[in-house]
Amino acid sequence: MAEFDLAKLGDYKIVKSNKLIDSSRQNFSALQMRIITLMCARIRPDDDEFKEYEISMAEILDGKSVSGKAYNDVKKAAKGLAESAVHIEDDQGHWKTMSFITMAEGKPGWGYVKLKFSSDMKPFFLSLKERYTSYLVKNVTSFRKQYTLRIYELCKQYYPNIREREIQIVRLKEIFSLLEKDDQGNILSEKYRTVAMFHSRIILPSIEEINEYSDIFVSFQQIKKGRKIVAYKFFIEPNPKYKAYQKIKKHELEIKETEQVIANQNFDEHELVEPQVDDIIVSQNEDEELNTVLFSKSDLKEIRNECAKRNLDDTFVAFAVKYVEEQHKVKSVNKPKLYILKGLMSGWLLDEFEKNQAELKLTARKREKERQRLTIEKLTEQLRETYQNKYLQVINSYSDEEVLSAYSKGDFEESISNPLYDQYFIELSVAMLDLEGFRKRVKENVRLKTCYNNVVKEYVGIVDKEKYEFLNMGPDEFVERELHKLKEQVV
Repeated sequence: MAEFDLAKLGDYKIVKSNKLIDSSRQNFSALQMRIITLMCARIRPDDDEFKEYEISMAEILDGKSVSGKAYNDVKKAAKGLAESAVHIEDDQGHWKTMSFITMAEGKPGWGYVKLKFSSDMKPFFLSLKERYTSYLVKNVTSFRKQYTLRIYELCKQYYPNIREREIQIVRLKEIFSLLEKDDQGNILSEKYRTVAMFHSRIILPSIEEINEYSDIFVSFQQIKKGRKIVAYKFFIEPNPKYKAYQKIKKHELEIKETEQVIANQNFDEHELVEPQVDDIIVSQNEDEELNTVLFSKSDLKEIRNECAKRNLDDTFVAFAVKYVEEQHKVKSVNKPKLYILKGLMSGWLLDEFEKNQAELKLTARKREKERQRLTIEKLTEQLRETYQNKYLQVINSYSDEEVLSAYSKGDFEESISNPLYDQYFIELSVAMLDLEGFRKRVKENVRLKTCYNNVVKEYVGIVDKEKYEFLNMGPDEFVERELHKLKEQVV
């Protein structure tokens, strides 16, 4: 096999169908995406069939030494490609799921792996005459993040003719296989549910890599619908500082330096030792907001700087500090600053933060529901008391003589149609003869009192219709109406 030549490889052109770029759902790792890129680079414009491609370990590992772990990583990635599928669905709901690669083969000592595209992928790579996107291998060989290449391809797709592109967050998540829906469009599962997590874990790191290592420079704007961020608008321009080979060399050097730093630190997150007294600052006087005893001011500053690069604010910093201090109570954490930085880089601390935020939101929702329930319960009790007071106020605002006099004259007797009270109407008709005796009987007889109150309500309905409407409502309907009014005022 030809010796690894990065300079020559960089001039190879990748050509992909636009349908594969913006309509397919893939969930490949960064290493798998690199293998696919190297395979695509071997496709010639006049090919009408796929061949078996031999990809050197040196190409896949970008010139790094082939250790036992590196070999196993490549083997796992290649096998995963052969076992995985790509799902394509258009706007009309026409979908197709197919194998991406039909064969992957390797052997210790070979120094390369053999791979072959599935024949189902021919319409997306071979003999493309229109609706395709092309770019040079050297523009993407330094990408290390899982989603950088996908975002690069989406931005590059219509460039330079179109230099702005708006994509819904839901659509991006579908393309990245971070979101699954049923046939009715309901979300079944979703990763990185909050915009902050999606932004810090996916968008920001990918854009940083594109701007650092590729031929285009991408800026973006978050698009809101009301108060909710629903989309990203990408702005694509030529990258003025792009020098592919220098960037690749610089990136290789950074990898080696990072490995050396980690090796020198000899950091073990599970190592149980007491922290050094010199590293501890009681921060109640110097950093009230975090109230930490494990981190110096310089530690907090460095942590904040790293978080700022990922668009994470002090909410995350406070969580990370508290999380490490809780861990420290169970098992002493050596070098807590590195513990946070390593959790930040590997992603597990961000996952813990997302889980914590979800729990806090759930707790807050439960508390709010309970608060609303207690508020409504209290309001209901107050409104019932208000109704009763108003009821008594209206009833007592008319003298017995006034009401009974009107009744005895037959002013509204016919409007009372409840036969249950007929026997008491007789008493009411003669009540004027013995008003004091009538009042005593009303106090002693509940049904007579109810009958009398109904007569009063009828009388009030004649002389004051507005008060009659209120009285005729009853306490339950009154409470429901008043609560509805309050809700409308809040809205």
